[in-house]
Amino acid sequence: MQSLFRINHILCTTYPGLDPIRLLDQPWEDVFDLANGLMDYRNQEKKETTPDGKEIILRPADDSWF
Repeated sequence: MQSLFRINHILCTTYPGLDPIRLLDQPWEDVFDLANGLMDYRNQEKKETTPDGKEIILRPADDSWF
């Protein structure tokens, strides 16, 4: 599992309304639910598939066409 600092950093950069001090005041159960939901969303976003079930691999475009 990721460290609490990393979870705190990811949540605060994803949701600008949160800051580390306010996050400490929230119940940890809610914080972990939010972090788990965000990680599930990111994992789901990475794994796109075609209609026939093949996985699409996304890579940055290369400029060496010629």
